[in-house]
Amino acid sequence: MDEFLKIVGMNHIINSGTFEAYRPETLALMENLKKIVSDEVYGELEDLINDAINSTNDYAFVEGMKVAIAITEKKYKPIL
Repeated sequence: MDEFLKIVGMNHIINSGTFEAYRPETLALMENLKKIVSDEVYGELEDLINDAINSTNDYAFVEGMKVAIAITEKKYKPIL
C-alpha cells in the first residue's frame, strides 16, 4: 500500500503544475554551498540533498494519505 501511495503522490506532485524542484530555503543553501566547496563536493552534496528531499516528500505524502484514509473510514485516532 505504501508503494502505491508513493506513486500516486509523486504523480500528483509532478503533474499538478505547481511542482518546484527546490524551495527558496534549499536554493539559498545550494547557492551558499556552491560558493564554499569544490564542484566535485558540490555535486556529491547536491545528490545527497536531492535524495533527502525525495525521501522526505515520499514519507510525508504516504503518511498524510494514511491519515486521510483513516479519517474517511472513521478509524483515525489522534496520538498526542
